[in-house]
Amino acid sequence: MVDLGLASGRVALERERDTKPASVDVSPKRTAALPAAVAMARCSLPRLGRPQHAEARHAPMIDRDADRPAAAVGATSARFSWRSRPSRYAGAAPGASRARGTSVADPPPILEVVDLHKSFGGHAVLRGIDLAIPQGRITVIIGGSGSGKSVLIKHLVALLRPDRGEVRFRGRDLFGLDHAALLEARRHFGMLFQNAALFDSMTVYDNVAFPLREHRRPTPADERALVMEALRELKVDAAAAKFPGELSGGMRKRVALARATILEPEILIYDEPTTGLDPVMIKQVDDMIAETQDRLRVTSVVISHDMASTFRIAHRVAMLYQGEIIATAAPDEFRRSDNPIVRDFIFVSGTGPLPTAGAP
Repeated sequence: MVDLGLASGRVALERERDTKPASVDVSPKRTAALPAAVAMARCSLPRLGRPQHAEARHAPMIDRDADRPAAAVGATSARFSWRSRPSRYAGAAPGASRARGTSVADPPPILEVVDLHKSFGGHAVLRGIDLAIPQGRITVIIGGSGSGKSVLIKHLVALLRPDRGEVRFRGRDLFGLDHAALLEARRHFGMLFQNAALFDSMTVYDNVAFPLREHRRPTPADERALVMEALRELKVDAAAAKFPGELSGGMRKRVALARATILEPEILIYDEPTTGLDPVMIKQVDDMIAETQDRLRVTSVVISHDMASTFRIAHRVAMLYQGEIIATAAPDEFRRSDNPIVRDFIFVSGTGPLPTAGAP
């Protein structure tokens, strides 16, 4: 279980004050309780960062836990290894993306949920979930409040252990791994929390730099290059010296995404990214998710109940209802579903008329 205590967060804050770059003002303007995002920033993100230059692409990365190249660590840890995805600097492969909403064959799954069950106090929340997440695609999991979406995503990153079932990352069950291998697997996941979960007492720059300092400890010059590049990619580099309280809701989302992607995770999980936003801002967040998937070629899992947003960005839609996946399809097929629960959900959302059963 990941330690969500505030003590580790305070230690991290002390470390970041000791390593702050001279060019950015990081003196806290106020104090606030640290969000639970400390857990994902410390334990659930990959070690490898983005190379500053193309020629550095194959340079050995430094493992924080030992002063030796990460490649050497992998060579001595024969019990388990993970296949890395191509660098974002390699450029998009021909045909890497497809038009969203169309029905075509999906690539092999990178993440699979198999017969997943979870109960709390005798109340069954997940009742045999089966779901395949295709690699390099955006899969949106929809469902009403209390359907089990939050419990499901906690299982995807192994923050909760199921009563029965498996979550397979690249074919290996996360819950069958030893502690060290599980931590290594978690580092291939990035998380964008519902309310961004930025550290209020840190600047934008230091929020994004936090995972780098925890996992790589780069030189100040390398750190600044990586952080500012991540901020520029999401068009928030001008806000580097600001605090989260000085940002709009959309800017906070972009900063949180910069933090989630700075270490190049293979899988990005978005927890209700459009909740509480106005329609214009929702469209901007949708564009941000789609652009990030196209640019970085990550696998994205989006938890949502917003059907308009879902149909804009999804390659595949899965509906969770009373702890079960009752439908999964490409968006165009999903709209034509003859499942009455799916049809009612689409109709109530205002994204389409209520069709009759069996209607095309």
